[in-house]
Amino acid sequence: MSDLTSRVFSQFCDHLETSDLFNLAKVNKSLNKIVLSRSARSIWSAARKREGYELPSGMSELRFAVFFSGICCDVSTFSP
Repeated sequence: MSDLTSRVFSQFCDHLETSDLFNLAKVNKSLNKIVLSRSARSIWSAARKREGYELPSGMSELRFAVFFSGICCDVSTFSP
């Protein structure tokens, strides 16, 4: 992704909820790789904060989103 494209994409994601981010990750492999990457932590963090939740100690943003959404019972398979 070019720098401009990355910034526009980030701005777009800044308005999404965690459920929307999961849906975006399901669109295709490219978006999945971007949305679930370590560099997307700030996007997940912003979504969590907008939804009014604090991140529990020792839990990653993505792990919390998976736990909160109830998408998966066993989050140990995720390695954000």
